[in-house]
Amino acid sequence: MVRLAQGGVPETLRILSVRETTWFNIEPKETWESISKLEEWPRWCQGLESARWTQGEAWKPGSRFELIWQPWGGAPLSGGVIMQDQVVSIPGSQDSNAPPLRGISWDAGRGPFRSQVRLMIMADGGGSLVEFVSSWKGWASLIIGRRAVRCADLQRDWLASLREILERVGSHG
Repeated sequence: MVRLAQGGVPETLRILSVRETTWFNIEPKETWESISKLEEWPRWCQGLESARWTQGEAWKPGSRFELIWQPWGGAPLSGGVIMQDQVVSIPGSQDSNAPPLRGISWDAGRGPFRSQVRLMIMADGGGSLVEFVSSWKGWASLIIGRRAVRCADLQRDWLASLREILERVGSHG
């Protein structure tokens, strides 16, 4: 028997996460400059028909965006509400010129079918390590099934497309 806490959510939350990472031969600043241009994502991301801000200022907490995929992408890759855009120094770094880490997170979906996304851009050697994590909690994690596989495929393709365009531009520019 599952005991429900306030709001009908199980007391012990089950979490299902999809995590994809890719290394880019491009500095974190340039990586973020491309990612931050949400409206341009369809230019390099196969299957993404449109990307736009629907409310608020780009990448500010509380702002909303929408992603339209062909075929349907589903939450959390259909957009959401920005929860956090954070730039932090590398822990333990003595170098004041060390590149920061950048973390973006957003919430998508409704009620028990909510999901969260975290996109991290980290300095790694002479390039960037980008981590893309989508998570479902509670009831959504129990019924997500094939949607998680589709989400992983979209995340992997999104990162591969971004990497290809950034490294092509970087190698010719």
